[in-house]
Order: sequence, then C-alpha cells, then structure tokens
Amino acid sequence: MRRSILGIMMLAIVLVMSSCGSGSGGTKDGGASPSVAPQSVKPSPEPTKSAFPRDITSAGKTLTIQKQPLKVGVASWTFMEMMFLFDVPSVGLTVPFAAAKSSLESEVYKPYADKFKELKVVGESAQVNLESMLAYAPDVIVAGSKTNAAIKDQLEKIAPTVWVDEEKINVRQD
Repeated sequence: MRRSILGIMMLAIVLVMSSCGSGSGGTKDGGASPSVAPQSVKPSPEPTKSAFPRDITSAGKTLTIQKQPLKVGVASWTFMEMMFLFDVPSVGLTVPFAAAKSSLESEVYKPYADKFKELKVVGESAQVNLESMLAYAPDVIVAGSKTNAAIKDQLEKIAPTVWVDEEKINVRQD
C-alpha cells in the first residue's frame, strides 16, 4: 500500500517535471543514494508543446502548471534525492545541515549533482530561507505538508507549490 502511494507521488512529480532518469539506493553512511551510474541516466524525449498547461492534484486542490518547469525549488530536504531522478536544468534545495556539510559534494552524490546546470542552496538545517527561495525564482516548488506547513502561504506566493502529503507517505521508510 505504501509503495503504491509513493508510486503515485512519484508519478505526480514526474508529470510536473515532464522528464526523468533513474536511480535510488543506500550509502554506507545511512543516507539514500543513486544505485545507477551517472553515465546511464538518460533523459526522456522532450515533451510536446501540448504537454502544458497541465493540471496536478496537490493537497486536494487542482494546481495548473502553465509551462514546463525549468527551475524547481525543493522546500523539504526529504525530497532532495528525488530531484536526482529528473532531467531538470536547475534545482534550488533546502539541505538538512549547513551547506558546507551537505552530502551534495560527497563522492556518491557529486556525479549526480554535477548533472544540474544550476544547483542552488535555498535553505539550511532543514529550514527554507524564504528570501533565498524568492531570489532563486523557481517555476514550481515541491514542499512537504507537515515540514513546510508553517510557511505554506509564503511558498505559494513565490511559485505554484506541489504539496506532498507527509501524513500518507514517509519517504525515508517507503
């Protein structure tokens, strides 16, 4: 059941991003990591012009994404690893610790992080820096229903926001 819910969530994000690669697994330090070599990650064909606008159901509401997102803000660090699956040119991430201690520069993640044309830190210690997120100017934001509940209104003012229901999905256990 949990795996099917996670599958539905991933499908929704795939539809938002309109392209994907592959990879997930584990590291010796306990964090999740891609299991497919970076060289084997192949983006899907470019979406057709008719792919947008696209309606996404998010937090029980319909959210219309007008055009293919080129910049994605990730407001909850628990969704950080998912971005490695997508062929998105630019990602703004909220990292779980100080940016200097982030695993993005680790031997495991660096080959994947280097695939992005732009990878910007928009928050540290699992807290979104709203000024940094605003300055990053994402086309869409992916946020957690519990983790980011206190800043829901602010995030939605910055960009259309896809809310992942953290009550139903535990990305670390599923």
